[in-house]
Amino acid sequence: MAQRITIKIVLDTRRAKTSGLFPVKIRVTFQREQKYFPVSKPAKPAKPDQPDQSIKPSLDPFDLSSDDFARVYGDKPRGDFKIWREYLDGIEHEAKNAAKGLPMFTFHAFEAAMFGVQPTKKSGNLAEVFKAKIEGFLKDGRISSAKSYQCSLSSLDGFRSGLKLLDITPQFLKAYEQHMATRGHSLATTGIYLRNLRAIINEAIEIKVLPKEAYPFGKTNDRYKIKKKGNKAEPLKQSDVALIYNYQPKSGSESYARDLWIFAFLLNGANMMDVCSLKYRDIDFPGERITFYRSKTKRTATEPPLIEVSLTEPLRAIIEKWGNFQANLDTYVFPIFERTMTAEQKYKANGNIRKMVSKYMERIAAALGIEKTNIHNYTGRDSYAAAQRSAGEIGDAIGEALGHGNRKTTDTYLDKFGKDTQDRMAGNALRFIGESDTDKK
Repeated sequence: MAQRITIKIVLDTRRAKTSGLFPVKIRVTFQREQKYFPVSKPAKPAKPDQPDQSIKPSLDPFDLSSDDFARVYGDKPRGDFKIWREYLDGIEHEAKNAAKGLPMFTFHAFEAAMFGVQPTKKSGNLAEVFKAKIEGFLKDGRISSAKSYQCSLSSLDGFRSGLKLLDITPQFLKAYEQHMATRGHSLATTGIYLRNLRAIINEAIEIKVLPKEAYPFGKTNDRYKIKKKGNKAEPLKQSDVALIYNYQPKSGSESYARDLWIFAFLLNGANMMDVCSLKYRDIDFPGERITFYRSKTKRTATEPPLIEVSLTEPLRAIIEKWGNFQANLDTYVFPIFERTMTAEQKYKANGNIRKMVSKYMERIAAALGIEKTNIHNYTGRDSYAAAQRSAGEIGDAIGEALGHGNRKTTDTYLDKFGKDTQDRMAGNALRFIGESDTDKK
């Protein structure tokens, strides 16, 4: 169905100015909604088929009385009224061309096309909306998210530059997916970039930059569905984790990497960023508990789940072996982050420690003859979940221990998951690495 848009130069008599005159405006009507825009010279030069807008009236045509406006739009305007008419007709003509050139009409898109407004979060320029989002992430110290969105923007811009929000259609998304595939990008990478784009589109619709009808994603045939690569868990065998735990390192670097990996595994399969961020205030030594919020959810979830872990003997031993001297409660447990570091510096330090752990864990796996040599942080997370499943724990208990953001099911069991459950799950993890749960403290 064609979009019905009506554009007309009118005298806005709703409120007079202090001069007693009324402003002349461009009235745009779309889907029974009207918006008024101030009259000014169009940003683009007149096209050959347009009236010559270089001729300006000797008087200001932007504020007129009702009588003068009637003379401007009379049958045969003369003098200044004729010049005013030609000038305003040219603006109306330009406004109609601006609306006609939009792939899908919105008032914000029209304003950008007509007046050449600088792209902002409320404009239709995709790159500027992405950049505003990225700046917000950087301001909040969310460096990983900022870099992810920057990669999405660079990829989209490499496919087609100068994109507007309205250009993101199901047809465009299908073409972009094909573009990524032909250049050897994985389905997982394409999915990450498109989920970032989907978040941008959702936000644009929420703040009414885009109409709901412009939403290109969905499950119906006329929408685009982001393809998923199955996130297949890759846990280690119980015997392999036990081998790693009991391995005799050949260097200090191997020992440090192995211990950090084991620490993250026993810390309910925590991410390395969580290990790096751990402070002494998070550890209750007398109460034998470690509590923390996952770095991945503490800024995004409305109510991020607090993860509580039993402070087992292996965890204590690793802290004593590699931990910082506790100057105060704000001291980081491990000498990876420093108090004066910026978010960008912490991001780099975390990346470096992850690479170091992966490098030496690969060597350890090869030395032990473990079939899977690509052992990284998420391998430990998957292995922790496998340890709990093999011990018969229910999904809700595992979800809570891992700090999953979706708590709809888990919340119904929260009253049951107290200290006893935490201790039991710590015992499960200890048995998985070959330790007796009676030795956990």
